[in-house]
Amino acid sequence: MREIGKLDELLLAKGFILHRYSCHILSTILALISFYMLGTACYYMQLLSSHFHYHQLVLLNIYGLQLFISNLYALCLRVLLGNIRQRIHLVNAKLELVAKSDLDVEHNWRQMSLFIELLCKFRFITDKVNTSNGIALFSYMSFAFYMLTNQSFMAFMTIVKPQGYEEKYDILGVSLAWIFVELVTILVICSACDDLSSER
Repeated sequence: MREIGKLDELLLAKGFILHRYSCHILSTILALISFYMLGTACYYMQLLSSHFHYHQLVLLNIYGLQLFISNLYALCLRVLLGNIRQRIHLVNAKLELVAKSDLDVEHNWRQMSLFIELLCKFRFITDKVNTSNGIALFSYMSFAFYMLTNQSFMAFMTIVKPQGYEEKYDILGVSLAWIFVELVTILVICSACDDLSSER
């Protein structure tokens, strides 16, 4: 973030107009999806038990914390990569404009070398983001795919209902809700990474 701030100061000094990247609509959508998931889990807990136990409240809090951390991670990554992508796009557009202009060669070369230097600095920043975020992203994706596989298996077992299957384990709605939530979060992270890589 410090490196991005330094480059922002340099870009502002060179006359660039910077826009802040934010995703308020996306954060609202993720919050609504999380409440939907918690509501579905609460409904099934009420449906499958005669009275509400304290361990069910603990389980709901764990679900809520997991959803909060997942969504916060996805949003932070989306905003960070979105800000970097906007700046790279801005520098690329200026570089293309200067390359096509009819200014004298010396002035044109000075401008192009400045923009190429800025692009190299952004490349350095994205490399730092990759190294610092790689383990966290790998851990999150591993957990998300575990949840997807686990919940898909539970949904499958609910649908086929093998011999000796007890009706109290019918949790198809919760499984499908988890699958939906995890897929949306993975989609947010993957689209942020894809947007940045398409600008580079």
